[in-house]
Amino acid sequence: MRYSQELIDFYVDSPSSKTGKADYCNHIDRLLVCGLTLKFQSKFSESYWCFGSDFTYQNDFFREGDPNLLVIIFKGLVICETNILKRANSVSPVNFVNNILTQRLSAALYNEVAEWAGCYYALAQVNQSYRPTFQPIVRTSGSCCSSCAAYSEIGKEDAELTYMNYKKILQQRQDEKDFEQNKCPKCGQHKLNTNQTRWGNIRICSDYPHCDFTKRIENSSAQNLN
Repeated sequence: MRYSQELIDFYVDSPSSKTGKADYCNHIDRLLVCGLTLKFQSKFSESYWCFGSDFTYQNDFFREGDPNLLVIIFKGLVICETNILKRANSVSPVNFVNNILTQRLSAALYNEVAEWAGCYYALAQVNQSYRPTFQPIVRTSGSCCSSCAAYSEIGKEDAELTYMNYKKILQQRQDEKDFEQNKCPKCGQHKLNTNQTRWGNIRICSDYPHCDFTKRIENSSAQNLN
């Protein structure tokens, strides 16, 4: 009960709540039990569907509550979903909580949670049509800790970033690297694109015709057309 009190308070204080405090205590605690034991029981089914309601999606707990509770609840939802859903479903509380975790957990911790969820769905052979997509930073195998492996790849200056912010930085760095590798040698301000023409493949500035740099690609050699 003490572990779920914070979440219970959010539920019962909402004017849209139609369920008593004791009932939500049971639903919350069932998901916590499921997430802690990693075992499904049929009585958890009702609790799973409660967390898929519109009320849950509008509740501030998921954005402001204890993230450690969110991780346990998330695991409980994943386990329930693999045992309950047998076909596509447009409303998945797993997807909702997963989106919140990307915004609240550090990149390394989310990496561990996401890899666990992906492996659990794979082992359960869940129908791909509704299986959520998780993208860990690194994938590990055996006894190696996924979050430790992620920390080994994340610089100290980025260690405290949330997963979502870290992914944005990674994309920005990749875009900058891609630009430097494909920068037009003539104008230096735009990228080169590869186009297929009847004369073969050519590299052409993305600012063409304002920049008229082109280069023909023939096998491993390139011939300047200018």
